[in-house]
Amino acid sequence: MTTLQNLRNEVRAKPALGIGLGLIALLALAYAYGFVNQARNNSAQAYLEDVAELQKIKLLAQQKDWPQRAKAAQALQSGLQAAIPRSDSIGLAQATQAAWLRSAILPFAPRVNVVMGQPTKVDGLAGYWKVPADINAQVNAARAVQILQRVEGTTNLMYVQSLRIVNTASPSLQMSVVAYYRIVRGAERKNGA
Repeated sequence: MTTLQNLRNEVRAKPALGIGLGLIALLALAYAYGFVNQARNNSAQAYLEDVAELQKIKLLAQQKDWPQRAKAAQALQSGLQAAIPRSDSIGLAQATQAAWLRSAILPFAPRVNVVMGQPTKVDGLAGYWKVPADINAQVNAARAVQILQRVEGTTNLMYVQSLRIVNTASPSLQMSVVAYYRIVRGAERKNGA
């Protein structure tokens, strides 16, 4: 007797076994249907997303000013690159930034305190760093505005993160700035990186 014949005889002898096997078969079919249905839904969703992406591409392709946009983007990138000073190390970048801040502020505030913060890498741009600094100076509001204009007028990429001007009996300026630097090692600098 074959295994299939033995199974048939067992099912005839025990009806509960036949019902159990039937339920198992129904569950397997339901699972297979759910799997196929989910795969079909995923495929349909992917198709709709591809159609939407194709429509976007077609609309963009109809625009005629791509060469001008490419030139403008290249000019913007070149301008940003020119505004980010290069340095051989992050320590030199911090020292350069601290020296520039002191020299920029000293004509307006003879007593200035510049504290360099912890540099951080710029996400997604290898070799680029943010160099923060906190500035405290004993100056009146008019001088504080002149210092702010001097810092914002630099050609290097830098922004004022926070600013507090106190104009009381003891006027003061508290300012946090962040400058950007590109760290280029000596060999890279010689190769024009």
